[in-house]
Amino acid sequence: MLLFHLFLLFVILCSSAAQRVLLCDKPTDIRALMDANAEQLLLYTIGLMSDFVQMPTIKDVIKFTDCDADTAIRKASENISDGKQNVIVFITSDSSTVTEKAVQAAEEARSKGILLFAVGVGNDMDNTKLNELAGEATENKQFVFTYKDIDELYLRGYILRKGICKGGDKFELPTPDPCKKESVRRP
Repeated sequence: MLLFHLFLLFVILCSSAAQRVLLCDKPTDIRALMDANAEQLLLYTIGLMSDFVQMPTIKDVIKFTDCDADTAIRKASENISDGKQNVIVFITSDSSTVTEKAVQAAEEARSKGILLFAVGVGNDMDNTKLNELAGEATENKQFVFTYKDIDELYLRGYILRKGICKGGDKFELPTPDPCKKESVRRP
């Protein structure tokens, strides 16, 4: 299975850079927090970060466990950049990592103006906990993304990348026209 994910990551990374590059609306600093219990998420996180070239700056990739998610959020909240959109992407395969301490650390980060995205991967993800961490969605904003497994995350991760670049603003995906070459490419 790991070989399959390595191959898939290779294919994603080697696809045309012109189709892959995302430029955010404004300068963005991204910090990714990754559940250390899920080795496969590391591969996705590396791929996610490689899709942002030029304007967003990848500041850090921090691993965390069930016991120290709050510490990881606080570390990612340090040294934020003025005049930039500051983003933390919290990626987990186990909603038990979202503790009360982690939610409190996330509230502190959001009070500094940091956008926090919570990404859950797995069938048993608790959206309520992810919403507590990322902050409640509004009619125009979305900060929580869930995927049933790592394969769906690879296939539909473009929605997350677009959401990060749009600062959480909800957006409509164009419907690709199979008869035109310029159809939207979905990894």
